[in-house]
Amino acid sequence: MLLQAELISSASSDPEVLECVQDILRTRRRGADLGLALRENISSVPHPIDLKTAVLQAVENLRAVWEAESNLEGRELQLSLEIDDPLPQVHATESDRNDFVIDLLNNEN
Repeated sequence: MLLQAELISSASSDPEVLECVQDILRTRRRGADLGLALRENISSVPHPIDLKTAVLQAVENLRAVWEAESNLEGRELQLSLEIDDPLPQVHATESDRNDFVIDLLNNEN
């Protein structure tokens, strides 16, 4: 959403459009603040985590961002994902799971 708002902002000089973009950015900041507050309340007790589901959800959540970034750079995105079945469940906190998935998806090797 942030990337799309920035694209609109850079492509338009219409004051009404720019005000709408500012509304989007303010809403995004409020959402980020709310997300931070929620993460601080996430249970720190480890529990079973299904890694395959966590990775699939993260990829779907990030797909639009990756597509927009690749379009800006003039590249075509071809995303393929192969996950062996079954992956073992792990015991982790939500924070640990999120960190693991982010690290996994950012791994370029």
